[in-house]
Amino acid sequence: MKLTVIVIAFGKEGLVRECVSSLVAALERVDGESEVFVVVNDGEVELPPGAAITTLPGDRELGFAGAVALGLERARGAWIALVNDDCTVDPDSLAELVRNLENPTYPFKSVVVSFNAGSGAVSFRGHVARNLPPGAIDAIRPTTSSVAPDSFQSDERVVLPLGDYMVGRDRVSVQVRKVLR
Repeated sequence: MKLTVIVIAFGKEGLVRECVSSLVAALERVDGESEVFVVVNDGEVELPPGAAITTLPGDRELGFAGAVALGLERARGAWIALVNDDCTVDPDSLAELVRNLENPTYPFKSVVVSFNAGSGAVSFRGHVARNLPPGAIDAIRPTTSSVAPDSFQSDERVVLPLGDYMVGRDRVSVQVRKVLR
């Protein structure tokens, strides 16, 4: 079993039906087996016909955490996704999530910082020149030929590995200082 999706329902029948319909469509794009549990915390929920979904009777007194625990007790997936009952799921989102979890682009415990790296850069025949002084792009653009460097905005992305996960209200402060050379 690759993915288990747990939906906690609090008596919002119309919303739950939309949520589950979007989940069924999204799970068709996930490679491998998956399962969906709808924990009904208040009242009854009518699910779309033909959907292979297991409903688990909950109790309003369980609350959100207790309902999640009830779903986790039955979960068999290598990965668990919690989805609120008032959400709809984009058709590609679960497949992308599983692909990224299996082959992560960045380490799990990291922060990705993206920032503008300066005034711009140019590329020409496979070479890139960055952080050019003001007016340099105009000076290197030829007036007699159509073959010229392409200018573009220069952005940087830095991955900072962390020792622990950031939880709750943790923050990262970044202070940028000018480098004098």
